[in-house]
Amino acid sequence: MLLGREHNVFNTHSCHRLDRLTSGLLITAKSKAAAKRIQTQIQERQVEKQYVCQVVGLFPREPVVCDAPILQVDHKLGVCTVSPTGKPSSTEFELMHHKPKENASVVLCKPKTGRMHQIRVHLRHLGVLGLVQTNKRSQSASSNAHAHGEFRA
Repeated sequence: MLLGREHNVFNTHSCHRLDRLTSGLLITAKSKAAAKRIQTQIQERQVEKQYVCQVVGLFPREPVVCDAPILQVDHKLGVCTVSPTGKPSSTEFELMHHKPKENASVVLCKPKTGRMHQIRVHLRHLGVLGLVQTNKRSQSASSNAHAHGEFRA
């Protein structure tokens, strides 16, 4: 495993997998007890998830909350959309930085629920275009946001 080869860390225990179909993030622990503790914290929503993404244009300067239900249309393909028949979903968005020369904004995203592609779906619902990184150039795309995540327990 990569952790063993590069950091001399072996026998880790998987705690949580996030965004398998996109960027992918795996949370592991060094012991079974620690893994169980982390899994419990995630299940009981004691872990705050924050993402930073870059979007096209100037994002509103005031914080934005999107409370729109998300329907998973196709789990295998990862197709989701806002729909009245979807599950309740809420995401808070906050402008961190505007890049006028790039016509882009860096946005802090705080999902309060954990739906598949929630941030992307809510941004699209708000009419915000994300940026996809391709060979060091950015291209606009209606359903994608280039994001990095952070977890706090």
